[in-house]
Amino acid sequence: SVNAGLDQNLCANEEVILQGGAAGKIDGLPMWTLESGPSVVIENPNQEVTKVLGTTAGETYVFKFSALCQDGSQVSQSIKVVIRPITIAKIEPFTNTCPGTYPLVANAPGTDETGEWSFANDEDNDLVIADKTSPNTTITLPAGAPVNRGQTTKVIWTITNTNGCTSSDDSLEIFNEGTVTPVSAGADRTLSNCYTVTRSVKLDGSYAGNNTGTWTFVSGPT
Repeated sequence: SVNAGLDQNLCANEEVILQGGAAGKIDGLPMWTLESGPSVVIENPNQEVTKVLGTTAGETYVFKFSALCQDGSQVSQSIKVVIRPITIAKIEPFTNTCPGTYPLVANAPGTDETGEWSFANDEDNDLVIADKTSPNTTITLPAGAPVNRGQTTKVIWTITNTNGCTSSDDSLEIFNEGTVTPVSAGADRTLSNCYTVTRSVKLDGSYAGNNTGTWTFVSGPT
């Protein structure tokens, strides 16, 4: 006897795995075949458990699991696999790291779908997304927020279909370079009249993030 397993109702971003079983006086190897639906690739048709590649969203497939008994009779069982559609979420490249407001772009949801931006940890995050439901919005890296100083924040774009399927892209990690004004040269200073060329003065500047600062001479006697 053969058992093709249970019918499957899957999202387009899920793997299709056929899980059959054969017992008794079977002659040779059992076989998976496609009975109905668009063309696909059954990765290992002579194995009881195999993946199916190349399915199409919105389609219904019927697969038959069959075997030849030693008495010459053939036994088989079929299952139905439904592939529910979902747009695969994808975030466009983002390379900004200094405090400021920048475009944040992802692909648009399809029919019967909505999209939403989120952070991996909302409770410990000060980055601000202008419109969390728009695929084309802006994100602000604050200059004065203590939470994100020199930290990496994971940004997620999730698309949800009314059929219950979801797809998320969590590949974007934003590193906020700092939480102070990016560069500060310090306050102006007036030196005493008796200052000589043999004495020195300390320049006290600062910069945000893990960068390297460089002093240059702008004007005045050399």
